[in-house]
Amino acid sequence: MRIDWLKWLALALAASILVLAAGAYLAVRASLPRRGGEAAVAHLTSPLAIELDARAVPRIHGAAFEDVLRGEGYMHAQERFFQMDLLRRSAAGELAALVGPRALPADRAERPLDLRRVAREMLARLPAREVGWLSAYAEGVNAGLRDLHARPPEYWLLRARPEEWTPEDSLLVVLGLYTSLSNNEYYERPQGVLHAVLPEPLFQFLTPSTSRFDRPLVASASDPTAGYVPRPIPGPEVVDLRTRSAPDRTSERRVSPPLLGPASNQWALASPRGARGDALLANDPHLTLRVPNVFYRCELEWPDGVVRGVGIPGLPGVLIGASATLAWGATVSNADQADWVVVEVDTSDPSRYTTPGGSEPFRRETFAIAVAGREPDSIEVDFTRFGPVVAHDARGRPLALHATWLDADGLNLDLLDLTAAANVADGIAVLKRWRGPSLNWALADASGAIGWVVNGPLPRRVGFDGSRPESWADGRHAWSGEQPRPALESPANGEVFTANNRTLPPVPAASLSRMWRPAVQAARIAELLA
Repeated sequence: MRIDWLKWLALALAASILVLAAGAYLAVRASLPRRGGEAAVAHLTSPLAIELDARAVPRIHGAAFEDVLRGEGYMHAQERFFQMDLLRRSAAGELAALVGPRALPADRAERPLDLRRVAREMLARLPAREVGWLSAYAEGVNAGLRDLHARPPEYWLLRARPEEWTPEDSLLVVLGLYTSLSNNEYYERPQGVLHAVLPEPLFQFLTPSTSRFDRPLVASASDPTAGYVPRPIPGPEVVDLRTRSAPDRTSERRVSPPLLGPASNQWALASPRGARGDALLANDPHLTLRVPNVFYRCELEWPDGVVRGVGIPGLPGVLIGASATLAWGATVSNADQADWVVVEVDTSDPSRYTTPGGSEPFRRETFAIAVAGREPDSIEVDFTRFGPVVAHDARGRPLALHATWLDADGLNLDLLDLTAAANVADGIAVLKRWRGPSLNWALADASGAIGWVVNGPLPRRVGFDGSRPESWADGRHAWSGEQPRPALESPANGEVFTANNRTLPPVPAASLSRMWRPAVQAARIAELLA
C-alpha cells in the first residue's frame, strides 16, 4: 500500500508540473507578436500593410507618414515593449515601481534630474507637426500592446501590468540617450581634482586634448594632425619629485573617470573613390551589447518617400539608414554639452547661494519614488538657476549640473526630416537644426557626393573651457548662446571618417570639447582608406 501511495504522489506531482509548464507555454505563446491577419489601429487615414521578410524585418507601407509611424509603433510594442518600458523608466527614475527595491539606487541617481518634467516641458514647446508624429507613434504602440493576447512574460514574473505609452515617454527615451551619449561632464570632476593639486604646467601636460595620432577631417597631407604640437615635459622647476614627501592618504576621496572602451566609427567615400562609381557609406555604432538589441531594423514606405535602416524602440522613425537618394550614419561627437557648476553657499545663510545678481534661495523639492512591494522612498533635491545639485566635488562643495538636455529647448524632432532630404546639402541643413545629443553625421547621396556635420545644441562658453568644475557666482564663467555646427561638404580628398576622435584643428576643436576618444582607431581608418 505504501508503494502505491508513493506512486500516486509521484504521478500527481508530475501532472502538476505538466499543467504548470503547459500554462506557462500557453501564456508565453499568447504574448508573441502577431504574424498575420488584421489588427485595429486608431486614426489611420487608410489601411496599413506590414510585410515581414525572411528575417522577420517589417516593411511598413502606408498612405501617409503618420500612418507608417503608427505601424512602426505597433511593431515596436508587439516585439519590444518591455525594453521600451525600461528605457522610459530608467530615464525618469521610475524603475523601482516596476522591479522593486533593487532599482532604488538607480532611481535615486536619476530622479534628481527630473527628466519627466523636462520631457513634459519639451513636448509643450514642440511644433504641432512633431507632436503629431509622437502622437501617431504612441497610438500605434498602444494598439500593438492591446493586440497581444497576453502581457509580455516579464510582467508575469514581476506581477505587474504594462502601462500605456505617451508622447512624453518617447522624449524620455531620447533624454536617456542624451545623458549617456553626451557625457563629458563625467571627466570634469577627476580633472578638477588634478587641477587643484598640481601645478598648471603639469596639469596641462597630463590632460592633453590632442595627440600625434589625431586625424581631423580638414588636415593637409603634409600635417595629418592639423597642428598637433606636443607639450613640453615639465621640469624640476615645476615639480621636483625628489623633494616631495609621500601624500597623506588618510582622508583621500578618489574620483575616477569611466574606462575608455572601443569607439564607434564611420566613413564615407565620394563617387570617384567607389569601385562602381557610387558613393559609399559605412557606419558601426559601438553601443552596449544587449538582449534584445539596442536597435530595431525596419523599412517605412509612404507615397512621398521610403526609408530603410534602424531605429530605437520607443522612438518614431529611423536613426541610421537611407532613403531613395540619401544615406546617413552617426557616431558620438564628444562635443561637450554639460558642465558642473560649483555652487557657492552663502556663508551667512546656508539656505541660499551666490549668483552674479546676488544671493538667491535654493529651491528644495521632495521626490517620492514608488517601490513595488513596499512603501515609497523619497529624496530631497536642491535646485539652482544653474541646475539641480546632484553631486559634490572632492572638497565637498555642491555641484549643480548645467546641461543642454535639462533645457526645454534642448531637443526637437527635426531629425525625422532626413527622410525628405534629397541630397547631402539638404541633409546637412536638416542636421544643423536638429537639437539633441551631439553626434558626428556622415552622409552620402545618389549623385556621389558625401558630407559630414555635427548637430547641436553646442554651448558657447565664456571665461572657461569646460574641462573641470567652475564657479559661476561672479559672472566671469557662463554659457552665452550657441556655436555654429561644424560641417564639411564634398571634401577635396573625397573622404570623411570619424571614430569619436578630434575632427577639427586644435583651436576650433577646443571650443567644442577637451575630451576625445584616443585617435588610434581614426588613424587606422585613414590608413586603410588611403
